[in-house]
Amino acid sequence: MGTGVVKRKPTPSALRKKKAHQRIRKQLRRRLEKKRPNWKAALARAYVGPGTSGKKGEPFGKNKRKRSRDADVDGDAAAADGDGDNDNDGEVQSDVDEEKQERMNQRDPLETQLFLKRLPLDTSEEEMMKFFESRFGKVRRVLLVRNRATKTLAGTGFVHCGSVELADKIFEHAQQNTRELAAANREEWQEKTTDLSHCQAKRMRFKLRTDACMFRDPFLNIRETRFTVHRVLSRTDSQETSAALQKKKKRTKVAADDPRHLYLLREGLILPDTPAARGLHPQYLTMIQQDYEARKEQLRNSNLFVSTTRLNVRNLPRTMLEKEVRAIFAAPVRSFLKENKEHMDKDKWGKYGPIKNVKLVKDSAGTSRGYAFIEFVNHPIALHALRTINNNPTIFGDRRRLMVSFAIEDINAIQKLQRMREIRRQHQTPRGEKSNEEGCMGGPAVHADGQGRTVGGKQKKQPPNKMKGKKAATGNRVIGRTAPEE
Repeated sequence: MGTGVVKRKPTPSALRKKKAHQRIRKQLRRRLEKKRPNWKAALARAYVGPGTSGKKGEPFGKNKRKRSRDADVDGDAAAADGDGDNDNDGEVQSDVDEEKQERMNQRDPLETQLFLKRLPLDTSEEEMMKFFESRFGKVRRVLLVRNRATKTLAGTGFVHCGSVELADKIFEHAQQNTRELAAANREEWQEKTTDLSHCQAKRMRFKLRTDACMFRDPFLNIRETRFTVHRVLSRTDSQETSAALQKKKKRTKVAADDPRHLYLLREGLILPDTPAARGLHPQYLTMIQQDYEARKEQLRNSNLFVSTTRLNVRNLPRTMLEKEVRAIFAAPVRSFLKENKEHMDKDKWGKYGPIKNVKLVKDSAGTSRGYAFIEFVNHPIALHALRTINNNPTIFGDRRRLMVSFAIEDINAIQKLQRMREIRRQHQTPRGEKSNEEGCMGGPAVHADGQGRTVGGKQKKQPPNKMKGKKAATGNRVIGRTAPEE
């Protein structure tokens, strides 16, 4: 017996698996055969022979020989006639090519065309021709776009001006209309918002932004209806332009068109597996992520917004004072203003320069709770201070790093505080003038803080604790979260 490889018997499980694969392959083969079209059978069922009296179902092969004989006879006759027909076919084809090329040459260049949108649905080409000829000169033609199914106007169209100068003239006139409307809207907006606060005016402007955007494009008026005018672009240029607009819309959707400044919420956020997270404890990163999620949940309330000039500083030592917090932020602000002098607006500076206010949050016993709020005069300075101080290991070392983010504020609390300040400012008058007036009238002097009040010729003092309670109630306008120390 010769040597060879011993063939092992397959196991029962392997046999079952093999049979299952074969069964699946057969099923797939049957499905493919059902889907495969049988052209010969289809033609045999649908073909009507030339010799039959309009009956379907005649087999395709019955008249095949007869038709081939007829074709041979026709071919012999054509050969006997000569090559004249072939020459005629060539001439016809050349004429068709010349006509097609002539039509291509008759097309107007894209620079001489304008695209019209938001047209009245009851207009016509003749009316649009008269409109343009009466205002700008003779145009070549006007084409209105119609629906293929219903043959109704789609509200768009093209105007072929015939020359680049006339197209530029029409487009420049439409742009001038847009500039005049923007100037009129700006004046009307200033008149409407004179009595409103800055926050109220900003919210109203955001609500009316959609109406303002409708007429941002160049437009013309026909029968008291505004329709926009656009340049005609090639297919590739239009695709590139639409892609750029979509990209710009995604970029500026939260940055420029959001009055609540939600895009600033991610400033100061440290994500795991990033260079900024090196050297940080995992528990510390978890705390940062939880704080971000909590702030994101707070902003579901439409009355809350992210401040652009006020920062929330956490993880401070509990023994730190307000002047020490101010000193930490003063150095980066000073270096920023040396390099960017356009942001040095000294008219808005306060007692401590570009730092308007520092508030260290304390508990009822007067002990610091480990976080504070600091406000700057403008947004660029606040943004630079946040990016410089946040997660900076050179301030307190690696054992403690400050967590800095933009503060979340309540617009209702801010408006209430503004109203109280306006009322207090209206009641405040120089003490000497008011005491003289009261002395002349024979009544007691009333102080500027409103604690003295006359009732029936007698002076009634208001408890000082009541005013303090009001200040405490309205002073908490910032919503912050405490961060435990490491």
